[in-house]
Amino acid sequence: MNSKQAQKGTLSRAAYDALLRHLARERDWQQSARDSLLVVRRSAVLGDVTQLDAALRHQHSLVSAQDELATARQSVLTQAAEQLGIRQRPATLTVIAGRLSPEARLPIVSVRRELAGGARGLRELSRGAMAIIVQKRQIVDGILGDLLGAAPTESRYAADGHRQDSPTRALVECRS
Repeated sequence: MNSKQAQKGTLSRAAYDALLRHLARERDWQQSARDSLLVVRRSAVLGDVTQLDAALRHQHSLVSAQDELATARQSVLTQAAEQLGIRQRPATLTVIAGRLSPEARLPIVSVRRELAGGARGLRELSRGAMAIIVQKRQIVDGILGDLLGAAPTESRYAADGHRQDSPTRALVECRS
């Protein structure tokens, strides 16, 4: 991209490059988050509590990194918006890209679409991993409740307040 292509408005090459570098960091973060969620899911399925605990600790560090990326993104977008004379705050990638030439816009729009798709994928993967963890916990809770005679948490009673039979009760009683 030459300087004329980068500047349909007045975006400097340095600001344009900073924006692309930042988007690359966001893409790397998404990949790391995806990999981490896959480890969480695999650990939960296999019942590997040690690996699950380590993966969940890693998730906490990813949250901190995400917060830092959000701050950096806003800074890069604000700088680009100021150079392009965009008054809208907070500035968005779409608005900034709209002020650039088609050649300069293409990489930004492409990465934006990729990041949006990656975010949807992360949400789905996260929901799936959480469902597995909740299911495993409910099974263990039910087994312990049946074996020890203790009332497990939430799933022991129906919405109407009547006691529910545990889905694991028959399995435990058959072995007794």
